[in-house]
Amino acid sequence: MVFKMNNVFDLHYDAGHSWLKVPLKLLTKLKLNNKISECSYKRGSNAFLECDCDMPLFIEALKSIGSDLSFNDINNGDNSPIRTYRRFN
Repeated sequence: MVFKMNNVFDLHYDAGHSWLKVPLKLLTKLKLNNKISECSYKRGSNAFLECDCDMPLFIEALKSIGSDLSFNDINNGDNSPIRTYRRFN
């Protein structure tokens, strides 16, 4: 399994919460699909990992294989549309 050493992910946030946008394929490669809570969302080919429990799990898994990551901050205003996406589970 090959991963880039430096990955850039979009970190979406609104007035009350934040989510990390991650390709579903990457969660599968890291064997995290069954560990993501229903606090996270998915839409299309991406997951939006909840910042308090699922995002740290993903970051730990990525770092454990020697891959770094950075973020693009994306302000979704007062109420992010991510809140209307389908729950992960």
